[in-house]
Amino acid sequence: MDDVQVPVRVPPFRGQELQLELLDAGTVTLLRSYQHPNADWEPPPVEFRTNRVDPPPGHGESFAVMYTSTNIQSSAMEVRALFWDADDDRFYWDEDAASKFHVVRFSPGRPAIFIPIDGRNRAAFRLQGKLEPSYESTRWIALELYRRYGHLVHGISYESFHRHQLGRVYAIWHSRKDDLDLSASAERPLLTEDAEFLAFLAAHPFIDLLRTGPTPNPQGNPALAAA
Repeated sequence: MDDVQVPVRVPPFRGQELQLELLDAGTVTLLRSYQHPNADWEPPPVEFRTNRVDPPPGHGESFAVMYTSTNIQSSAMEVRALFWDADDDRFYWDEDAASKFHVVRFSPGRPAIFIPIDGRNRAAFRLQGKLEPSYESTRWIALELYRRYGHLVHGISYESFHRHQLGRVYAIWHSRKDDLDLSASAERPLLTEDAEFLAFLAAHPFIDLLRTGPTPNPQGNPALAAA
């Protein structure tokens, strides 16, 4: 853990105020969409640690996060293969983006402990009603959580703070992933070939294929930028 001074914009909170989320071994499948070789497992380069609960600017080497989610639609949204367009107020899916990402599924072989930044904990972190595409507040909070509890818990969990997020995210700290005894699926299909994603699209025909239509509007759903 690095000894850094946390800015005053990180609200004072006590561990006694926080609610934890516990997962039993083998009770959840965690999906991860990834594009680059070894990105299913290896930490991202420091310059790409810029998402919701990554380290804040200037502290990128403090820790790395492996973002996973509970279902295929949420995983697709994280990489913008599936998105909600704020101008049209509807969902689209991007075949070009989907064709670039593989999907791996993990099953924890040991119990896991996560700290939610939503639910009751939002009040402790003073995140109620915040809309921050830069994720400044949550990134500083993530650093403080890692400094205090990174040797005890496995990461951070949340649902989107905005409309149309379709699943829960479990952001696993890379330094703690081995403790989860994660087993990975042998198959790593592209999103465009993934049976679960294709079944989701078939079950929701109102989701249109993006052709020359609107550009994804991250202001409409900042959760789409999470990876």
